[in-house]
Amino acid sequence: MYDAHASYFFASLLAWTMMIRFQLFVAGICLALLVGCGGPAGISAEGQRFVLADEPAGAQGILDYRESKLEAVEVSLIGRVRL
Repeated sequence: MYDAHASYFFASLLAWTMMIRFQLFVAGICLALLVGCGGPAGISAEGQRFVLADEPAGAQGILDYRESKLEAVEVSLIGRVRL
C-alpha cells in the first residue's frame, strides 16, 4: 500500500539533507578563503636579515633595464624571500 505521508516525509528529509550539505559546502569554501587570505603582512624576523637598508648604487628597475636597449650585461633580479 502506498503511504503518501511517508513519501512526503522522505522527500522532505532528502531536501533538508541536501540543503544542510550545501550550507556546509559554502561554509567550508568561505573558511578556506578566509584562512588562505590571512597571511602575515610584512617581513618575518628570519627574513629581516636579507633586507638592505639602502638601494645599491646603480640599481635599475627591470622595466627600465628592458627599455634601455643596453648591451648584454650581468643582471641580478631581486625579489621577496619568504621563510
